Amino acid sequence: MAEVPAATTAVFKIDLARVLSNWHVLNRQVRPAFAAAVIKANAYGMGADEVGSVLARAGCRLFFVARLDEAVRLRQVLKPLNLTPQPMIAVLDGYVAGHAGDYQGHGLMPVISSIEQLREWVSENDPSLHHRAILHFDTGMNRIGLSLTDSAEVCLYSQSMLDPWWGLISHLANDEDPTDPWVILQKQRFDSLLPQIPHQRASLAASSGIGLGHGYHYDFVRPGLGLYGLYPIALEGKTLPLQPALSVYGRVMQCRTVDAGAAVGYGATEVMEDGGRVAVIGLGYADFFPRSLDLNQPLTVKLAGYQVRPIGRVSMDLMTLDISQVPPDRVKAGDWAEVVGDDNSVMAIATAASTSPYEVLTRLGSRAYRHRVQP
Repeated sequence: MAEVPAATTAVFKIDLARVLSNWHVLNRQVRPAFAAAVIKANAYGMGADEVGSVLARAGCRLFFVARLDEAVRLRQVLKPLNLTPQPMIAVLDGYVAGHAGDYQGHGLMPVISSIEQLREWVSENDPSLHHRAILHFDTGMNRIGLSLTDSAEVCLYSQSMLDPWWGLISHLANDEDPTDPWVILQKQRFDSLLPQIPHQRASLAASSGIGLGHGYHYDFVRPGLGLYGLYPIALEGKTLPLQPALSVYGRVMQCRTVDAGAAVGYGATEVMEDGGRVAVIGLGYADFFPRSLDLNQPLTVKLAGYQVRPIGRVSMDLMTLDISQVPPDRVKAGDWAEVVGDDNSVMAIATAASTSPYEVLTRLGSRAYRHRVQP
């Protein structure tokens, strides 16, 4: 554990060297396509400024964020790097009417997802810039995107443009099984759009979709969670060598003995029938660990070389570990428990909390100390 402030009780170790390595792995594996980087929601809690800078220096040429203010901030971070050319930044929210100056001044591309956005983009921007946008068609997810029936009007706009659209994309609702009928249908619908809409580049796959095979990679892929190596991606039968880039630690605040038959935590949800010992660590749901955790799931935390079980309900600032099987002289206040690491995954926590790793990551609290490992 690196040196941290004395008052710190929770630490997020973010390994930017591993993020960089993961991007290189994905970028190589999808050739001749290339890997963009989706760093919305503060790079899934990892830090968009830091992740964006590391990947841009390494040659990542396209970033996706969700909000316009995220994109402006990212450009302000990347511009001083004096890269030539500057990486492209795409705004998944699309075009915000009345903000043409922000898109032009910061070199941003809207990901246009409605016919209304398309009309506003065309009416408020110079014809020489119309093609600098990505069109997002909904091919079956029914979340956001131009409808397939909008393609006729899109084609009319395309006829008057000086250049083809910068990009054409869609998003898969299920991107893990290439035999899934919905996956096949979405690909067929996407393929049907390609000859209709003049475009320079096409993209369908996000992180998991990379594993569907090269037929789903088109010109570029859009990994987000995959950059952080937090779940396996297999391509052509081989698991890609992605490394988890996040570790989470909680400081032991107190060790105590629990009498036989006594309950632990709010609501007395768990009783130690035979008694035992517990360690309380300074990390709770305000920092990272979900309160909705199902402690009947096989979930452990690493402490003093032992895998120990969380016990009782997670509090805002604290969680409790059962250390009954750990020799008393091995654990004391001030020690660190590894909540997430190579042996304890975000996926396991998400499963135990009946949620997704995306939600767990984007809830990384702001008060924890962030230790970033540079490449």
